[in-house]
Amino acid sequence: MRIKTGGQHQGWTVVHQARREWRGSFEGVWLGVDESTGHWIVGRQHDGQSMDDGFDADGNWSTSRHFRDGNAYLNMRRALAAYEEEARNASDVWDGMWDQRAHEAVARHLAHRVPFPAPVQLAAG
Repeated sequence: MRIKTGGQHQGWTVVHQARREWRGSFEGVWLGVDESTGHWIVGRQHDGQSMDDGFDADGNWSTSRHFRDGNAYLNMRRALAAYEEEARNASDVWDGMWDQRAHEAVARHLAHRVPFPAPVQLAAG
């Protein structure tokens, strides 16, 4: 089972995920947020034989770490640090995660959540 970045998965918005092959087995991690609470999650996918078997038939992952403090910003920062740590622990996923620019994915996700007013009209000269 493959989940989509940007989509919903068991109540979490998937902000980023990375999965790579290492010595005949695929390992992976993913980063998500609960938009309604500001809680973040870092999940480790199941090791498998392809890019598509990181989640079981019910969509469950292997392990997870939750970040549920009262400050959504601190939750995000701690989750991103944990995501980096999990990617390092998942063998070759670390390099793949940086190839996919995980920090930029988080920044794009946060930018979509903040409404900006209409562009300011500036007079030339």
